[in-house]
Amino acid sequence: MSAEPARAIELFEQALELWRGEALAGLDSPWAVATRELLARQLLAAELDVTDLRLQLGRHAALVPELVERAAEHPLDERPPGN
Repeated sequence: MSAEPARAIELFEQALELWRGEALAGLDSPWAVATRELLARQLLAAELDVTDLRLQLGRHAALVPELVERAAEHPLDERPPGN
């Protein structure tokens, strides 16, 4: 297998480690709410992308607890249970 997925996982993990709580917490302006929602969607997309890469590398068993939790948090999102 190419080193590219492993390197991508490493970069995703570094980026995700920088995330700290809810974006713009405590702000209720329309701009803050919209930006917070956008950032939450982007965070979820990054988490799903790194999960896809981990699955490509055969890390299935280690991902089961994470996938179960994510499916419970986002019951209408078809991607976590589909992984």
